[in-house]
Amino acid sequence: MSDWTEFAVVAGGATAALLGVELVALAVTAAAVAVLLDRRAGDVSGSAVAHVLDTTNPTWVTCVLLLASGIVLILGHRDGLYVLVPAVIAVLVGGVVNAWLILTKLGE
Repeated sequence: MSDWTEFAVVAGGATAALLGVELVALAVTAAAVAVLLDRRAGDVSGSAVAHVLDTTNPTWVTCVLLLASGIVLILGHRDGLYVLVPAVIAVLVGGVVNAWLILTKLGE
């Protein structure tokens, strides 16, 4: 295995802190990509409802939960893995909602 693969994959002897560092890096990367894509997309609606939905979208919830999970693991608590469950649920719900919105708004 190459050095990069060993860093990216937590294998048998790796510590929970290393997984925490990887989760923090993933959260920061996902947040940076989300900010970049949001800026490129621009602001389509100025309504209050659109603003609330934009600030509480599943992408940000997932990034915050990944960051929290990574920090808890870095601090030495194994309970950080339990924070990943809501993060995965947020990703799945966000994907379903986005697909539904695309399919229903495509005809308009």
